[in-house]
Amino acid sequence: MRCLVTGATGFLGQHLCRRLLQEEAVEVRATGRKQSLGFTDQRLAYVACDLEQVDHCANALFDGVDTVFYLAG
Repeated sequence: MRCLVTGATGFLGQHLCRRLLQEEAVEVRATGRKQSLGFTDQRLAYVACDLEQVDHCANALFDGVDTVFYLAG
C-alpha cells in the first residue's frame, strides 16, 4: 500500500509517518513546507511542497497513492 501524508513535518504528521513505516508492506510519500523530514527509511519519499502551490508537484505526489492522510494545517 502507498500512502501520502500531508503536513508530515508537523507533530501529528511525523508520528503518523513513523507509525506507517512500522508496517512492512507500506510505502509513504510525505510532504511539508520544510526542506527535509529527517527520516532515513528507504520506503519514505519526502517532497518539500507548499500545498497552496501544488500545481507543480501534484502528479508526483498523487500518482499511485492508495490513501491520503491530510494533516496540513
